[in-house]
Parts: sequence; C-alpha cells; structure tokens
Amino acid sequence: EGQAHAEEGRKGLRDALEQCLQSESPEKVEGAFRLLAGLSKQLNSPPIVPDAFGRGMGLDEKFRAKSPETALVVLGPVSLLAPTNNSLKALEIDLLKETIACKPDNTNRVVELALVYEEQKQSDECIKLLTPFQKKLGATEGARILGEHFLEQGQYDDAYTLLYPYV
Repeated sequence: EGQAHAEEGRKGLRDALEQCLQSESPEKVEGAFRLLAGLSKQLNSPPIVPDAFGRGMGLDEKFRAKSPETALVVLGPVSLLAPTNNSLKALEIDLLKETIACKPDNTNRVVELALVYEEQKQSDECIKLLTPFQKKLGATEGARILGEHFLEQGQYDDAYTLLYPYV
C-alpha cells in the first residue's frame, strides 16, 4: 500500500511539473526546474521528468528569442540539473551580453558578467566591461574588482572612491 501511495504521489508531481513546463509563463517554468533540481536522487529515480535538462535547454532557447533576461533566469535552475556541463558557462556569458545589450543600464547584470570574467581569469574583459559603469557601481563586487585594478595601476584616487565602502 505504501508503494502505491508513493507512485500516486510521483504521478501527481509529474503531472504538476508537466503542466508548469508547458506553460508560457517563464516564472512557472523556472519554478518547475528549481523544484526538479532540488529533488533528492532517491525521489527522482527513475527521473520524474525524462530528459529534464534537454527540455530545459529547449525551453531556454524558446524564451531567449523573446527575452535574453528571461532565458537567463530560466537557465539558472536548468543548469543545476547538469552541473558538470561545460557549455553552460558560455551560454550564460552570451545571455548576459545579450541582456546588457538590450538594457545597458542594468548594472546588476554588468557586475554579474564581470564576476564570470573574474572567475575565468579574463581580467582585461572584466575591466573593459566595468570601466564605463565606474560611477554607478556603488558597493558592488564590480566596484571591488575595478577598485583593485586601479590600485594595481597606481590610480589611488579612483581606487579609493570605489573601495571606500569596503573599508
């Protein structure tokens, strides 16, 4: 009887997830993938949603056509389904670049891309990206990165202005 309840529960969860994954709402799709990514291996074996990662990538492309920002939000939990997939970082960079191109004043996404560049040791790209936003970085990680760069270059006044919130 316990096994029957478990199967019934899995079917209910699968049906609910399928409904969300077929939605036009990026919030529902993102939520479904976030829930899937959080399931234990025991609960998700066999997979409740077959080829969830492949479906997620397909849905991400669908949303990308309308809005790279939306695709970026959906990519977050989808990427948790395949944490060792090396192509995801390149896709994230592309989506961040597209998002920034659509909304150049989105400092949060600029800083997010700068952090990816920093993680990948691409300091030239990082500095080139952050410099035009110098006055808008506030107390962000972007200010830390650019401030440290200015320190290394001996531009102490600029460095102090950016790093002041950290001291």
